[in-house]
Amino acid sequence: MCVVVDGEKSHHVTVGSGVPQGTVLGSLLFLCHINDLPERVKSQITLSQMTVSSTDP
Repeated sequence: MCVVVDGEKSHHVTVGSGVPQGTVLGSLLFLCHINDLPERVKSQITLSQMTVSSTDP
């Protein structure tokens, strides 16, 4: 997995844990995790500037 912000790509790393896609639990855990992010994280980057890529280069 890597992260792309304004066209700049991070290094690829292997993610060895997580919740299977398509599960109800995955959606619930995601909502719990991001619920208070706007109050906790101070950044000039907006979500529209970010993309996540799980493909190899």
